[in-house]
Amino acid sequence: MTTSLITARGITRAYRSPAGAQTVVLDDVDLEIEAGSFTCLTGPSGSGKSTLLHCLSGLDRPDRGRVRFDGVDLGELDDRRASRLRRERMGFVFQHADFLDELSVGENVLLPVLARRGAAARGTRRWVDALFERLGVGHVRDSRPAALSGGERQRAGICRALVNRPDVVFADEPTGALHRDAADAVVELFAELHRGGTTVVLVTHDPVVAERAGTRHHLLDGRLDAVR
Repeated sequence: MTTSLITARGITRAYRSPAGAQTVVLDDVDLEIEAGSFTCLTGPSGSGKSTLLHCLSGLDRPDRGRVRFDGVDLGELDDRRASRLRRERMGFVFQHADFLDELSVGENVLLPVLARRGAAARGTRRWVDALFERLGVGHVRDSRPAALSGGERQRAGICRALVNRPDVVFADEPTGALHRDAADAVVELFAELHRGGTTVVLVTHDPVVAERAGTRHHLLDGRLDAVR
């Protein structure tokens, strides 16, 4: 029996330009993400993929409709509780990873779990060591973020997203800045996490990446156009 981790009903999101023109980005979208699934959102630029990802995770709130995460209505959470939920149960991979320039890459990656002590801290550091090695960025661990290439920055951002071993990973074009071999390594890591029970929700333009997902939803003009 499968269980829905995320349920979205009637999600509508629009933006208004400074001139007053309104653009509907999501138009009455219904979607369910099963716990432990590997789901991919595809579609042309401007189809609403990233906006839907943000609404599913609570980073953005729809104008209409509801999103439930593990039974919790995200629209009813105040900022403090929403932030805590994201910190404890979600990991985020953005197209452009932001780091604190005054810290090393390794320190940036460990920021979400600095409060851990003892065995928990040691276990986390071993996990981070494994992530750096797996994604081929161990050589930049002591570097400042400004010294990183675009691909190194992206892979270090993925390490940070996974440091807390989240229940669900939301990834927005995680392989966009990577060459094929590095992209394949990232997708294989996500697939391995999925096989271990982690829920993965991924936005991509890359058909090779999309093929790895168990479920693919195609968006067109703000609506779900097809499910594969």
